[in-house]
Amino acid sequence: MRWIPASVILPPPSSPYLAMAPGVPGYPTGARRRSWLATSGGIVAIAGAAVITVGCSLPYVHYTGDSSTGPADTSVFNGGFNGAWGDIAEPVMVIVFTLAAAIAIISWTNRVARALAAGALVTIGTQTLMMFVGYDAAGAAYGQLQAGAALGPVGAVVLLAGGILAAASLLCRDPGGGSAGG
Repeated sequence: MRWIPASVILPPPSSPYLAMAPGVPGYPTGARRRSWLATSGGIVAIAGAAVITVGCSLPYVHYTGDSSTGPADTSVFNGGFNGAWGDIAEPVMVIVFTLAAAIAIISWTNRVARALAAGALVTIGTQTLMMFVGYDAAGAAYGQLQAGAALGPVGAVVLLAGGILAAASLLCRDPGGGSAGG
């Protein structure tokens, strides 16, 4: 029988397996915890993107005049005329960039990356709100506004709120205690 020292079998006290939580001796000081405001902002922004998707899919106006040239109910994703497909690119890119920025905010602890992504969400939310205000103003002159006319701006405001939450996380003390750039 071979003798094996106890330190070989049991992990030493400074083992990373024992030091997985903050406050435990041996916890890596360079590790950073996530900001709950940033995480909340990212989740709210993803919810805003979902509402924007529904708002773009539902009709935003019911035309009351002669609708023999196209459908009486049009949505952002279904404009009802041959050249309407060009209007789809803007809201699709808004949704894609929103998801990318929200995921960056949730997954990265780097304050510079969170600042850039939060600024993108605030900008995208504001721009999308104005896009839907334009659709609603144009549609109201020719017909009755429908569900998409209300859901689109609501989704944009939710997206804007997510960006503001993520930006507010930058004003709070860094929870990880690391440097501002790290």
